[in-house]
Amino acid sequence: MKKKRKQKFFPLSSQFGIPGVSYRIQLGTVNGKWTLILLKGRDVITSQTYEGSEFPNQNEIVAWILTSIVVPGINPHQIMKSVQVLVKQAMEKKEKESKVSVSDLQNVKLEKVPESEIRRPKEVQGWVKGMKSLKCCSKCNSDLNWKYCPFCGNLLE
Repeated sequence: MKKKRKQKFFPLSSQFGIPGVSYRIQLGTVNGKWTLILLKGRDVITSQTYEGSEFPNQNEIVAWILTSIVVPGINPHQIMKSVQVLVKQAMEKKEKESKVSVSDLQNVKLEKVPESEIRRPKEVQGWVKGMKSLKCCSKCNSDLNWKYCPFCGNLLE
């Protein structure tokens, strides 16, 4: 039996309390789709993911909250006020995130750093001295100044 992979919720709003009850709501995305979660304490009671990339209707959000929390005498008008603030905050954050798009990042070009700004050690230059020329002991028979042949990896004689 396959385990269901837990999907990452990216919050786009603060957690807003629902007036008259001890529940909170938060709006964000899961896999790029708008998701609303209902919390009590630190626990997520339930969540609703909306299909498509369009923002969910605020009346649908209020209706979902009212059906998820069965509390007599809860005021839908007060819930709508919280949802409006929640939606405004989420839309502003989503707009800020969308200003940096992938196409903007693809057009970024690297600039050449001037030689005067490159810090290189001045005392280390040239080749290592004192090694004798060796021949590779395999088929490549290269005349090299290394302990191991870079072509075949064998120890040089």
